[in-house]
Amino acid sequence: MGVYKKVPFPIINIANFVVVNANGGRNTYRRWKDVPFDVEPISPDDLVTMRPADDEDQDAALWRENQLSF
Repeated sequence: MGVYKKVPFPIINIANFVVVNANGGRNTYRRWKDVPFDVEPISPDDLVTMRPADDEDQDAALWRENQLSF
């Protein structure tokens, strides 16, 4: 787990990944810069909204966010 400005992020190593378009077509890519769309950078405002409250346990916040994202 990496931490940037007190916000934990999972660090993963992806050898390649598949992007499925609206028509069900599949394309495999090795790098994000090769995908046919822009990947938005994380802004400071995004970090503020992802940061758990000071009195909240970070592990509990991570667990809650992961449960909500499925």
